[in-house]
Amino acid sequence: MADAICVTRPLNIMNNSSAASYYWNFCVSNINLAGLYHVETSGYGCSNIDSFRVIFSSADFSYEQDVCDPLRITFKNESPNSTVVDWNFDNGQHAPGNANPVTTYTTFGNYNVTLTIINSNGFNESMTKTIAVQAQAEDIILTRDTTICKGSSIQLNAITALNYCWTPLATLSASNIANPVASPLVATTYYLNSLVTGSDLIVNGNFSAGNTGFTTGYTYAATNTTEGEYFIGGNPGAWNPNFQSTCPDHSGTGNMMMVNGNPISDINVWSQKVTVTPNTNYAFSTWIQSLFSDNPAQLMFSINGIPVGNMITASLPICNWSQFYTTWNSGNNTTAVISIINKNTIVWGNDFALDDISFAPVFIKRDSVTINIEDPVIKARLDTTVCEGIDVQLNARGNFASYKWLPATGLSNNTIANPVASPLATTVYIVNGVTINGCKASDTTNITIMPKPLLKAGNDTVLCGSGSVQLNATGNAGSYSWSPSAGLSDSSIANPVANLTRNSQYIVRGESLQGCNAYDTINIRVSTIPVVEVNNDTTICEGNSVQLNVFPATASYTWSPASGLSDTKIASPVATPLATTQYILAAGNPDGCIGRDSVWINVSSKPLLSLVGDTTVCRTAAVQLNRADSSGYYSWSPSTGLSNSSTANPIATPLETTKYSVVVTDAASGCKSEGDVDIVIRQRPAFNTSGDTEICYGKTTRLQASGGDIYQWTSLVMINEPELNEIVVNPGVTTLYTVHIAERICNYDTLIELNVTVHPSPLITTQKSNDINCVTTTAQLSATGGDRYIWSPSVNLDNANVHNPVASPDSTTIFTVKGTNEYGCSAEDSIAVTVTKEGNPLYLVPNAFTPNNDGINDCLSLKKWGYMQLDEFSIYNRWGEKIFSTKNRMDCWDGTYKGIKQSSGTFVYVIRAKTLCGNINRKGLVTLIR
Repeated sequence: MADAICVTRPLNIMNNSSAASYYWNFCVSNINLAGLYHVETSGYGCSNIDSFRVIFSSADFSYEQDVCDPLRITFKNESPNSTVVDWNFDNGQHAPGNANPVTTYTTFGNYNVTLTIINSNGFNESMTKTIAVQAQAEDIILTRDTTICKGSSIQLNAITALNYCWTPLATLSASNIANPVASPLVATTYYLNSLVTGSDLIVNGNFSAGNTGFTTGYTYAATNTTEGEYFIGGNPGAWNPNFQSTCPDHSGTGNMMMVNGNPISDINVWSQKVTVTPNTNYAFSTWIQSLFSDNPAQLMFSINGIPVGNMITASLPICNWSQFYTTWNSGNNTTAVISIINKNTIVWGNDFALDDISFAPVFIKRDSVTINIEDPVIKARLDTTVCEGIDVQLNARGNFASYKWLPATGLSNNTIANPVASPLATTVYIVNGVTINGCKASDTTNITIMPKPLLKAGNDTVLCGSGSVQLNATGNAGSYSWSPSAGLSDSSIANPVANLTRNSQYIVRGESLQGCNAYDTINIRVSTIPVVEVNNDTTICEGNSVQLNVFPATASYTWSPASGLSDTKIASPVATPLATTQYILAAGNPDGCIGRDSVWINVSSKPLLSLVGDTTVCRTAAVQLNRADSSGYYSWSPSTGLSNSSTANPIATPLETTKYSVVVTDAASGCKSEGDVDIVIRQRPAFNTSGDTEICYGKTTRLQASGGDIYQWTSLVMINEPELNEIVVNPGVTTLYTVHIAERICNYDTLIELNVTVHPSPLITTQKSNDINCVTTTAQLSATGGDRYIWSPSVNLDNANVHNPVASPDSTTIFTVKGTNEYGCSAEDSIAVTVTKEGNPLYLVPNAFTPNNDGINDCLSLKKWGYMQLDEFSIYNRWGEKIFSTKNRMDCWDGTYKGIKQSSGTFVYVIRAKTLCGNINRKGLVTLIR
């Protein structure tokens, strides 16, 4: 075998001899693939075989511009298994032996960079590339040059890019995002360098065209049933019920690639081949979200089978899209197979979605924006002092688009530069000006108000008849002046005397020491005193009333004393005095002037009555109605049952309840007295008993009677204490009882019969199917002889209210049953269930059940296991999800989960329990059949 041949271009195999025959193991003259090649030569009856190995090797490198400093370039040796000899950067600098050197150019331009290496076979190789060190000036900042107010901020915005670098940083919230907040103190120009992508080379990167344009190592499935499947759509929950339907694609309304990850490493999830330009930087980007919270996906970018960039981990929580990208230099490549491969090897979870996959050339682009600062100034008028009630012209100077004065109270218009102020008190007015750029400035002016003197001429008044009035001005004025002065004792003092014969008005002026004036007025009206008359003196009977009257009418009335009057403030009150009384009237006109008059009301006494009180008597009893005699005339009604209806004290003998009324008239005054007496006839009492009743044999019952004072019970059987109104009896057979009831006052009585019916008690008997041990874990009990049953203790019975409950006690137990017949009579019987630990326990679980509501095998339960402490009875589906769990042995699984019927299939059960015969820890399979 010949030595290996290391070449950098296709190898041409030549044969210059025509004397021999050659048999090569390839069919072309140029070899362009690495490998082992051999040839068989024959000639002159001899033959020979020889071989040689061809290895292709070439130097290659990539580079990346610094976004913040585009003249700064980082190089990377991309030659596998090589050693760097030297770099020549075409700017006078070299980097011998450095695999990833950095150099900074002084100007933009194209530079021929050469890398020299020693490859893995020890050969020297070189690669020269022309690299473009450029930064394109383009409109990548969306914010235009603008002006902001001093002390405020503005958000800068740039087009979407992979990377950002803003300068200067000092007044920015961040330098590496698309939309930092700028807070300059002076006019500032901000510069932005961004890594911007060109035209996307990926076909159907957003999956809007469906399942096309890419290759994959996964299986397309319309419904997800296992790992290694994918689907193109917009609803993860419809593809796999364990995923949320609310996880949309990256745009919110389109398709995405949903993946149930295969636990085999390095399988291509997505791959596409594109044509690239040599020696060009590209950005490979994708968006990813988790569809299941456990074990997030672990992915890797790959180009031409070589991993690129860092590991991609899908973020949590689910439905949260994250972008991952890496850059790649094409070198000498004209095509690129770009892939996303899965590195996760765990079965559970590893479920994710991809969207908006892109592969595009990247460029550094530059732009700038200038933010100017505006700091306006506004000036208000100087502070001033005025007397209360004097207006002040305000004025604001400055170049502003709008004005606003505060407070607005007292201003003619608070939105102009020069409003008129009429403040009621000392006020500081603040003027705010806003420029056309929205910048604000403010200033103040203080308007000091000198108060008017406090001045009060007094309340308007009325003079009843002619005469004089003392005027009195109050306050803190330094001097006073009254007008008109006619009729005043002195017009220059605070309290002159006014002599009046007609209505007059006086004005007083008060002046403070600061020269501020105040004015007030007082009106004095002369009014005539009214003349009134009331009705003549009169006499009334005690308890009677009389109406008082006034002539003529006036504005107000006041009667006194108030005793016996219906109202003291009206013209015609009703008087009901208890004794002779003089009533005095004070009548006022609308001005409050008062006129007076009076009237005597004489009161005569009524004749006396001394009636007997309301009385209850027996029928035919006699009652005297009046106990005393008063002189006068008597009239009683009705006359029925009376001895005399016109005498003072008649005798009443009514046959029924009667109300007797009397009127007595005094012979001298004619005054009358009235009264009445109720004579009530005692009625026959309501005699009652508790009535007929029913009892069970051997039981007692209470018989009751009411309505009388005397009771006597009789029967064919002996009665204890028969004179009581309530007796206790216990006849052995149906028996008739009679009670005599009487009352002592009017001697009313009656005789009533009561029947006591005696019903037989049931004969209750019990049986059991068996005793309980480790083989037979339950016992069937039964009872006969009754219509209804109650068993006790009930704690270990499946139903304590049937005649045949199933018992599952954990120890020997005596069960008692109470049976009741159709008459409600009851009896009891008992039976013992013996519990032992004999035998080998089975504790069987069915291998299938059919929840179809036919009453047979509709529910999976452990009821037939008898007594036990159930720690867990759980059901799991094929995905390991718990869909049923209980600690109550009487519960059962009906084949549903969250109210949804589960499909036919095999499910796993887990049982943990402590039984009479030992602990149980069991797992198994059960089949649900529909």
